[in-house]
Formats: sequence, C-alpha cells, structure tokens
Amino acid sequence: MSNEHVHQLVALITEAAKTIEQEYAKGPDPIIPTLDDTKVHTTDSIPPSATFRKALALLEGASAQLLATVAPPAHTIVNRVMSFNDSGCLDVLVQNKIPDILKGKPDGVSVSDIAGATGLNEGKLERILRRLASTHILQEVKHGVFANNRLSQQLVSENDLSAFTKSCTVDIQTGARALNAYMNDHEMSFVELPQNTPWNKGSGYHKPWFAWFQETPEGAQSAINFNRSMSAFIPTVGREAIVDGYPWRSLPEGASVCDMGGNLGQFLVLINRKYPHLNLKLQDLPAVIEEAKNEYWPKEAPQALESQKIEFKAMDFTSEAPIPGCDIYYVSMVVHDWPDEVNIEILKLIKSAMKPDSRILISEIILPPLAETPDYEHAPQPLLPNGGVGAVRAYNLDISMMILVGAKERNLHQIQVLGDSAGLKFLKRWDMGETDLLEFTL
Repeated sequence: MSNEHVHQLVALITEAAKTIEQEYAKGPDPIIPTLDDTKVHTTDSIPPSATFRKALALLEGASAQLLATVAPPAHTIVNRVMSFNDSGCLDVLVQNKIPDILKGKPDGVSVSDIAGATGLNEGKLERILRRLASTHILQEVKHGVFANNRLSQQLVSENDLSAFTKSCTVDIQTGARALNAYMNDHEMSFVELPQNTPWNKGSGYHKPWFAWFQETPEGAQSAINFNRSMSAFIPTVGREAIVDGYPWRSLPEGASVCDMGGNLGQFLVLINRKYPHLNLKLQDLPAVIEEAKNEYWPKEAPQALESQKIEFKAMDFTSEAPIPGCDIYYVSMVVHDWPDEVNIEILKLIKSAMKPDSRILISEIILPPLAETPDYEHAPQPLLPNGGVGAVRAYNLDISMMILVGAKERNLHQIQVLGDSAGLKFLKRWDMGETDLLEFTL
C-alpha cells in the first residue's frame, strides 16, 4: 500500500491554486492580496466566475481532506470540537464594533484603548482578539496592538456581512446549542412544524421564527439584521452568477420578472442594472416591501423607480397567488424555508397565475450526492463524491434551516418531485456553480 492518495490530494491542491491564480490574472488586479493588505481589491466587488468557484471548492475540499488524512485522529477531532470558539469570539468582535474602532488605523490600536472604547475587560478582550488573529481575522501588529486585515475589515458595522455574522452568532447559535436536547425531545423533533425547531427549544419562544420577527422587539431587530444579511449572503453562494448565466437578454422588451419572497429586491437590482429592458415586480411581506420601496431602491436603483421599471406588491406567498401573467416567476431561497406540503401549495399558487409560456425559476443550493450517482458530476478522486468540505456550506445551510424554521435544503430529485406534485414540468437545470437554477413550465 502506497501514499498515492496523499500525492493525489497534493496534486489537486496545486491544480486548484494554479487555476485560482489564473482567474486573478484575468482581472485588472492580477496580484492576489496578502491577508494583511486592507486595500480594496477588485475581486471584493466583482462576482467570481464559475471556474473560480469550482477551483475554490476543490482547494477547500482537498486541503481539509489532506489535513484529516495526515493528522492523528485526536488532533482533528479536538480542533473540530473547539471550533465553537470561532462563533463566540466573532460575536464579541462584531457586537462591540471593534472593526469600526480599528478602521483607518493601519498601525493598530492598543488593546487598552479598545477596552476603553468598548467598556470590556482588557485582559479577557486581549485573549479573544489574539484567538481571532491566530485564525487570520484581525492582525496583531505588535504585542497587544491590533489592526484590521483583509478579513476583519469586512466586518465593520456598515458592511452587511456584519449583519450576517450577528444572525449566525445569535439566532442560529441559540438553536445550535439546543440541538441535542431538541433531537431527544420526541414531542418536538418528530413533529414537522415551523414552531417545533431547535431554535424554539433554545429560545423558549413557542411560535415560528418568522412570527418572532413581527411580534417582539428583539425579533424586529433580528429581522433587520436578517434582511441586511441577505445582501451579504447572496454573493457568497454565487447567486449573482444567475445574472450572467441565464439568457435574460433574450427576453423581449417589457418582459416581466416577478421575484417572489425577494427580500429587499437585491437580485432584481442586479437584473435592472444589466437588463433595463425588463419590467420587474417584487413581492414579499408588507414590512419588507415598505423598506424596499422607501429605503433600499431609492438608494440602490433610483433610475428604476423613475422609469417605473419596478413594481412593489406585498403578499404572503404561502396563501396568495403572485401578480398574474408574468413571463418569469423567480423563486430564490424560498423552497428551503418550507416543508414539502407548503412548497407544493406555493408552486400551485404560482401555477394559477402563470400564462401558457410563463416560466418558474427556482434558485436554490442543491445538495450534491455523497454517494456516486450516474446523473451528477462528482469531485475527482480521492475526494468524497460531493467534494467534502468544498461543499460543506450547503450542508451548513441545511442544518441552519432545520435549526431556525424546521425546513431543509434538497437534492435535485426532491425539488423535481415538488414540481411534479404541483402539476409543473421540469425543463432544465442551469448549473451556476454553488447555486443552481431549476426551470419549470406548465
């Protein structure tokens, strides 16, 4: 028996790193920045290509599998179990706006000054910041003096990624800490209801997470974080690739695109910027629509408002049909929020509004199969067929949906079954990298 499996993993890492370097070379800033470089790089605002995303997933999967292979098992398990400190320390960093304190100060700020600005215990804060710096979030420029780096500067309070971090470290962690208690409470875990979740178990709130948003002051604040966090989450999973990857340009002048449950309309803003010939319609809950109409769109796409290219209409898509007669009904990150029976009803309501040539585009992160299947592109050996850690974000999202709303991510076949059950015909799967686009028709 040889060490060929180790050599194969090293070769995959080398190949993926070379591909990523080539992708950087195609842009205006071909040099990959160091972690200590806080200058904004063009790749920070330009959506990465599908080639880049696939190479990055390969690099993540092969690197993690190589470490798990060569390290003693106890070494790996101890590190995994203690990774809960990542969330705890990040929570301290973001909730106390420490990246804001360090902003624009490349020489750093002493921990005593940071403690003075935040009111936190200096000695304990220094240990937390050093833990973060050891995993490349922040940098310690000299002993006891910390500065932002390429990662931590993304967590200033004005950046939507800070809101996403709060949603994870507060709401999701509330449920994650109660996950085992929830699994062993059969009255909760064996009943598929949106108010029977690990988050309910951990928070003690007895209604669904989304109801908490509307009924409590704490929930209202979390709703604000959640809405902002979607602006940060969309680019990380490659949904922006759909802007270029689907033939929007071929749609005729004035064709209508209805984004159901589209939050503030972040995706439609991207569509409007690139395809201004399309008429856009945004539908979501009343409070979200008010924020979109009065705050988000006037800031992000005022020209769309002036030219009347965007229409806003509040709705509850679990009980109401969308605006009738649209050419495209875009349903993104909605299916994963609901159990099968609710999703089937949502799709039936959309079907009732469709005209004969309408299309439904379902944008979801599709769970790649862990076992080899003939109809799916698998990662190269010796990686796991699904790519291992390179695909772990899909599984993290799956567990997060179980924790918060009792829902789940699905594989391709499971979503096809939902469409069939609603009387729809599956037309095509558009591979967008991490996020897939599934097209259905009447």
